[in-house]
Amino acid sequence: MQFLNFIVISISLFWTLGLTQPAHESKVVRRNFGPDHKGYQCGKKKYIIFDIDVAVKNACRAYSHQRKPKTFWSIFRDDSYPRLFPEAKKLRIPSKAQMWPLPPTGLNVVSYNYVIFMPADCKFVKVVHKSHKKKHEKHENYDICKYVVWPSRWTDIFKPSKR
Repeated sequence: MQFLNFIVISISLFWTLGLTQPAHESKVVRRNFGPDHKGYQCGKKKYIIFDIDVAVKNACRAYSHQRKPKTFWSIFRDDSYPRLFPEAKKLRIPSKAQMWPLPPTGLNVVSYNYVIFMPADCKFVKVVHKSHKKKHEKHENYDICKYVVWPSRWTDIFKPSKR
């Protein structure tokens, strides 16, 4: 008798779920899961605008700490600070622009992608990619990353919410 009750309840649950969301609508929902992502693409790596905003805030915070007087204990800390962007003139970026590395992803330890910002008003300018220096070159070359919009994927529900 309990087995029969279990079967009836299971069938009724599947029946009600089937009535509330028809099969043809569920395919549309899966295909168009959520709003499109907007951000910058450097090579194969894509950065969502939210991640770039967080990097700019961290860079501005580090820049303000850089200007404070040093204490004895700050000598022993490994602080990283933003630095002037060396190719500002070449890429038509204001000369006082600072650069800050975007966080590395996956198994990468070092990021070659940087966010460029103005420290005076903490304003985002560009995202650039540092190309690897060749033996005959004296300094690094930087390329501006592209602004892209890409659709959400159903796997985005497993990523932590950033809004």
